[in-house]
Amino acid sequence: MDNISYKWLPENVDAEGVSGSHNGDNYIAYTFYIENQGQEKLHYWYEVIVDDVIKNVDEAIRVRIYRNGEYKTYAKRNHLDHEPEKDTVPFQEIKDAKGTIILEEVDDFMPGSLDRITVVVWLEGDDPDCTDPLIGGELKMHMVITENHVEQVEE
Repeated sequence: MDNISYKWLPENVDAEGVSGSHNGDNYIAYTFYIENQGQEKLHYWYEVIVDDVIKNVDEAIRVRIYRNGEYKTYAKRNHLDHEPEKDTVPFQEIKDAKGTIILEEVDDFMPGSLDRITVVVWLEGDDPDCTDPLIGGELKMHMVITENHVEQVEE
């Protein structure tokens, strides 16, 4: 994909009723749903793990995760001053969790609850690290979702 600005992402990239892959020009988008079909309240975590990076393309990658219409945009810290990129949450650096760049917890997920998750990935052209040496770069990552029982819900 070529680099783009976050401003070029469609406003409806997280539209309700959309599911599965709905990539656009120069971005990847995928929407799925998480439903608590059990009888107990639980917590769940979503984690994004980078498996491989070629030509340091992760320097300019953005990962935006929408949860029920609200989003956070994640990016690697600026390599010059190690500060977060503008309007982003920095990729996490978790000891003994090689490759984990995002780890978020969702509390109190009640029985019958449904979360809509959309993951959008693009190469941010306004990032100062988005330079010609990244051309031909590749990134492989995956997402893991885990849950944890919290307590019995009284009926």
